[in-house]
Parts: sequence; C-alpha cells; structure tokens
Amino acid sequence: MKRAFLSCVSLVVTVAVQAAQPCVQLPASLFHEVTSVFPEGVPEGAWISGSGKTLGILVPELPKGHKLFLLRGEKIVSELWLEAPTNPPFPRPPSFALVEDGDVAVLKVVNFFVVYVGASLAGVVDGDNAQGVSVGGAKGSLCWTPSLPSVPWVFGKKELLERAKEAELPALLVCGELDGTGQQVLLRLDPRRLTEEDPEPLYQGLSVAARADGKLWLVGRWTGDIMLVTTAGKILRHAKIPWTLKRPEDDPETRAKMEQEMLDESRTWFEEQRNKGKSDATKRPPIKVEMRVKFKTPLFRREFARDRDLVLLMNTSDPPQGSLMLIRDGEETGTCFQLPRRLTATGQDLPRNLAVTRDAIWLLRPLGYLSWGEIEAFLETDAAQARATNR
Repeated sequence: MKRAFLSCVSLVVTVAVQAAQPCVQLPASLFHEVTSVFPEGVPEGAWISGSGKTLGILVPELPKGHKLFLLRGEKIVSELWLEAPTNPPFPRPPSFALVEDGDVAVLKVVNFFVVYVGASLAGVVDGDNAQGVSVGGAKGSLCWTPSLPSVPWVFGKKELLERAKEAELPALLVCGELDGTGQQVLLRLDPRRLTEEDPEPLYQGLSVAARADGKLWLVGRWTGDIMLVTTAGKILRHAKIPWTLKRPEDDPETRAKMEQEMLDESRTWFEEQRNKGKSDATKRPPIKVEMRVKFKTPLFRREFARDRDLVLLMNTSDPPQGSLMLIRDGEETGTCFQLPRRLTATGQDLPRNLAVTRDAIWLLRPLGYLSWGEIEAFLETDAAQARATNR
C-alpha cells in the first residue's frame, strides 16, 4: 500500500477565517441525570466512552481486570468482564476508548494498548507506534495515531528529519485488523511542516475519531488541522479550523506566569536528577544552567465523532476552555456551545468524564446526558432570536 506524507501543500481546502463566535450557554434543564445505573454513585476510577449509539463505562478492579457496562439510552444492555493482560500487566489504570458501536474496547497506557472484542482479549499492541495513541474503529479496522517524539528534534535539529529515510519518519496514522495485527503506516510526518520557529514534531501530531460511514476524522490538536481520510490513508478533505482561536498563553501576563512555572518545575527536576544518589549534595560545586521555555498548548483536548459530524472539546481561552464545537459534515463553519455551568463548576476532568454518542452528550459525574435533539433545538432557537435582534 502506498504511504503518504501529511504535506502542508497537498489537498488543502482554504476557508475564510472567522472571528470566534459567542459560545451559547446551554441551560441546566437540558441535563437528564441517570441514577438507575449506579444507585450508590459512580465508582471511583471509572472512565466513559461512546461509539455509535452505545455508551461504555469502564470500572477498574485491578490487578484482575475491569468491568465494562454498555448502555443504550438509560439501560444497561451488557455487562462484560475484561481480564487484564499479564504480559505485560497494566503498570497503572488505563484510559479507555469504545469503538465499533461497543463491540470493541481499547484500554490504553502510555506505551501499549490492549484490544478486547466483546469480553475476549484479542491483542496487545506495543512498540514505537503504540505510544500515547488515540484510537478509532472503522468498519472492521482499528486505526490509531501515535504521539510524536520530542527528541532529538525538539532542539531544532530539523536536518535529522530531512535526512531520514521514509520508514524512519514518525508515523501519524496506523491502521490494522481489529486485534491490532497487520499494521500499516498510512501517513507519516512531512519534514517540510517543521520550521526554525516551530521545530517540534510533537505539535504536528494527530488524533482520530471514527465516523459512522467508516471514514476517519483526523484532528491536529496543536495546529488546528481537520482532515477527512479513508482507512486506506487517502485524504479526502484537509482544512484549518475556520475560527480565530486564542490560547491561554496568547495573553502576555498569562504566558509569563506559565513560563515561570515551567522553569521552576524544570529546575527542581534538574536538581533532583543531579543530586540523585549523592550522600551530600551540598558539597557539589554549583553549576550555571541556562533554560529556555518554548511551548504551545493544544487547541483541543478531545475529539469525537457523532455519526458523520465532528465534535471538539476546546482547550482555548477564547472560546472558553471546556466549550464544545460541533462541525457538521460538509460544513465549513462550526457551532460553539457550553455545557450547563453546574456540570463544569466542580472542575471535573472533562476529557475523562465526557463522551459523545449518536443520540447524546454524556457526563460521568454526575452520570447523565444532554440529548442532541434538545441541544440542536435550543441552538436553533437561540440563533433565530439573534437573527431577529440584528434585523
């Protein structure tokens, strides 16, 4: 199969950049709490994920394994026991992705992931291309996007990538069988995307969300790229998100504070490493270390497919962090909205506690949902009122 570069010049659809639109605040009345699934409360350490019409709630019972509850609507339709692998074992509780409308569950740690088909452990995927992945299942295939390396190119040694052979370039998209076998790298990093001002390969990484029609949404969390591709690696559409988005560090005062925090953490870590194993670190001669901070926060925290549409969980300051952007299939603009305040006021970990199904947006704590039908009706009413006001 012919491999492809993710090029900065090929198959790019140019769209007009819009100023960030106000994010509509959804009312608390749209949230429907579900207490019947866990009458005594959601167990500690649980994860949530959606695929198609199915919601999955993963409850750890390590080291033995996990319970997986599959829901359709407010009812549990299946309860599965996922026995943990022994070689290798999970070094820590894994994160969780549900794919193939609930038929496949993927449990992920930093350097490998485990695939279950139903309750059966189908495969363990490790190696360089299994590092920090996001995963999507599409019509009998499993596709994932590895995290890109930071070294040795983090210090601007772009020439190392330019001299590399194709097979040595970092993988952006890998697809295989549902058990993780038969892996093929379909997209690799194009070194031309790296510049002297932005030499970090990590920021060119992608995340994946599988659509109902078997195609894949690929999202550049740092770059704002949005692509539609096939499981054969063919890029059908490629565009930048059409909104002006602001990162927290775009504010000079916020950036200075973030840089100082990073420098302090780096110095502390450096001193700990330097003094490790030394009986009397005070006798070591001081050395001067010059540190520079160069960072970029991601624009998005998570991406979800709702049928053929794309839903993005924002990590920006404008729109506010935790906002959701709905980009409907075939549209070049998005609709931004915020969850009811009482659901986000607790500071809960939205990337972990939020899931999207075809019918609803689900939250884990408290367990409940907002119906897509009710969300879209509210957004349409709000838009109609705004149009009437502007006449």
